[in-house]
Amino acid sequence: MKTLFTVDLIIVLLISACSIFSQEYQDWKFTHPTPQANGLREIKMIDVNTWVTTGENGTFMKTLNGGVNWFFHHQAGRYSDAAQTIGQNYNLWFFNSMIGYVTGVRGYIGKTTNGGNTFDSVGVGVIPNNEWGQGMWFANQDTGFVTTRQSSWTNGRIVRTTNGGSTWTTVQTYSQGITSVWGTNSQTVYAVAVDGTIFKTTNAGQSWTQSIGVVPQYMYDMSFLNQNTGFVAGSEGGIARTTNAGLTWIPLISPQVDWAFFQIKIVSATEIYAVGDPGVLYKSTDLGNTWQSLPISVSGPASTFIWYSMDKIGSTIVICGDYGIVAKSTDNGLTWSSNNFLLNTNILFDVALAPNTNNLFAVGRQYSTGTRQVFYSTNYGTNWTTKDLGIDMNASSICMVNSQIGYISGTNCQVLKTTDGGVSWFPVTQPTAGTFDIYKIDFVTPDLGWVFINYVAISGGNIFKTTNGGTTWTQQGSNISYSIYSADMVDANVGYVTINSSGQPIYKTTDGGANWFSVATPLTGIVKTVKAINANTIYIGASFGATRMAKSTNGGTNWTPVALPVSFDVSNIDFMDADTGYVCGNTTTVVCRTTNGGLNWSFQNVHLPTLAGVKVLANDIAFALGTYGSILRYDPHGYVPVELTSFTSSVSGNKVLLKWITATELNNQGFDVERASLSASPYQGWEKIGFVAGSGTTTEPRSYSYIDNDLNPGKYFYRLRQIDYNGTFEFSDEIEVEIYVPFDFALEQNYPNPFNPSTKIKYSVPADAFVNIAVYNIVGEKIMDLVDSIQKTGSYEVTFDASALSSGMYFYRMESGSFEAVKKMMILK
Repeated sequence: MKTLFTVDLIIVLLISACSIFSQEYQDWKFTHPTPQANGLREIKMIDVNTWVTTGENGTFMKTLNGGVNWFFHHQAGRYSDAAQTIGQNYNLWFFNSMIGYVTGVRGYIGKTTNGGNTFDSVGVGVIPNNEWGQGMWFANQDTGFVTTRQSSWTNGRIVRTTNGGSTWTTVQTYSQGITSVWGTNSQTVYAVAVDGTIFKTTNAGQSWTQSIGVVPQYMYDMSFLNQNTGFVAGSEGGIARTTNAGLTWIPLISPQVDWAFFQIKIVSATEIYAVGDPGVLYKSTDLGNTWQSLPISVSGPASTFIWYSMDKIGSTIVICGDYGIVAKSTDNGLTWSSNNFLLNTNILFDVALAPNTNNLFAVGRQYSTGTRQVFYSTNYGTNWTTKDLGIDMNASSICMVNSQIGYISGTNCQVLKTTDGGVSWFPVTQPTAGTFDIYKIDFVTPDLGWVFINYVAISGGNIFKTTNGGTTWTQQGSNISYSIYSADMVDANVGYVTINSSGQPIYKTTDGGANWFSVATPLTGIVKTVKAINANTIYIGASFGATRMAKSTNGGTNWTPVALPVSFDVSNIDFMDADTGYVCGNTTTVVCRTTNGGLNWSFQNVHLPTLAGVKVLANDIAFALGTYGSILRYDPHGYVPVELTSFTSSVSGNKVLLKWITATELNNQGFDVERASLSASPYQGWEKIGFVAGSGTTTEPRSYSYIDNDLNPGKYFYRLRQIDYNGTFEFSDEIEVEIYVPFDFALEQNYPNPFNPSTKIKYSVPADAFVNIAVYNIVGEKIMDLVDSIQKTGSYEVTFDASALSSGMYFYRMESGSFEAVKKMMILK
């Protein structure tokens, strides 16, 4: 949902004023992890707040405020096939916040002149598609070099541009991959190959000398301090140094030998870093002779396997790695933080919505023994937490029968059940003994369900049925001599299964699984997925073969091939109804959507390493699951504006009443109320002071309010942060409010007066003081204290509830120091 607040396009895309994580150019949006899941291979600080980074699947990310907000997309690369697959980028170089380059697989060199919003492919055809851009160095905006290698680390080259990337030429080729390049000036440039060969030019690349095997093999990075002193670093912690402009290279004693170094970062002669260890950044203050360890302990749920790249300005270090993690230190590496949110790096397999709720459950491999197999959201996937099952198992499948009862199945023949809406899960009777993977679980009522075992054929059948909620199980499918890959039970009688073997039929039951009979299909590959819309209309998909998907409208008697827009390894199908459905790939991370029963399809590549499944809910909002705990959400309805027709304030004493009205809303989770005190010392910036729930989706006007109480005198600013269910947000305009300092003590007449049963009394305090306000009857007896405490400077209002008193005249008196005031009031019942 987007508001009508007008924002310049560049601000929307780069400053991300409307979204913490502004993901562009694809409709499938990450809800976990955030900002996104693809590994990052290189990071560059343009200034202390502006950073750019690139990595897997054409990922490019940019922040303008030190990692609080990110703009990102997965289009920094060249499509490798009709499925719009984009490979990994390995390096980038930026001159300023607008102009920069990235390089990666398929010989890709991309240039941006608009801060990374888009990249133009340059030098097309100079680098073969089977070579990967690896190293990059620029002398200035005109002259730069890129090195390449093949996937086998052989056959590399050095290419050069002298006109700002408009044209590129090959200036050196080699039988081995050339991993890195660096120069000391526009004329003198070095490069390193995987076999330890060093290349050098002193005439801007017109000719090169090479010194074979002078450094250790598989050096991944090179950097120079000055014209004489340079370093290479790479495999098994190898580091070598030259102090004579590359004539000789001396291997240095490495701080570790278990991990490769992917970057050697030179800040100064007394500040050199080696990056690659999963938990430590190494620093040398003596040109690499000795190294000290700086543990990278990132607070929060963010974690990575390997760190690949860092940059440093002043005392601020940023570092990037696997799973899209970016970590930051502002104290020279002593402490670290990250705005990434990552609960589990393992793959997720299945997702289910508890009917008649907003509660979503996603399941996958455990983080450690018995932990984090379940992801849980109470707001339709906007935010996620994890639940531990407490059992050694990877969760493969989940089925929520109603708002309270659900089942999870997985490895070690485990089945777990919840009866409290997923708050707790407990094991039921194992369908069979062993370590088998119960790949699919399907219940049609709270008590009646089936489980299906994959990867190994069990004597007597791989299907088990329960009629009492998992207390006992009956084995079925004895005539199916294969393991089960997928299944879909339509009701208590009709269901379909597919088997884990190519060129085989699927199987169908019409009597609740007592008997299963084969159904021939036109698919020759392994039929990995089946979806039954009803007893007769079914879809199947295969991972390979001339035909990848087929449809039957008569229970499998006849089949019609389904023409998908691109060829990919179909791994999962799900339909909302007879018309609207989704199909996804596995290693080809394509998701296709149809709204006319498979006649026509649209598709997007979600640019992940692997997809595991897709699930569409009753409102046609879909979720895709994949590696690194990835959950992506797709809302095909689009967005209409939240028409904020008014946002006003009023002051009463020391409190501010904020009111606002919307004309229409779509997916509106609610409003954060934010305040800034510009007159305070020290300055108090924007802070969240409250939250007001939105109305979701509505075309009717909605009114909202919020009271900010007990404010000190001064000038305040307020704004609203409207948040969608998918986590995006936008700010309202700001409004200004001033709380004035009273000049003297004052006690005002109550209102209303007469009253029944309550009235309000306003009073003012010019300086911090003890204040007592009490109510008395007509004979002077104290009834109660309304105020009896130290009050800060300001104006106040107190409510007097006289429900327990009889009609008549009463007095209220205010005392503070030498000040005293008395007024009458009338209770009239």
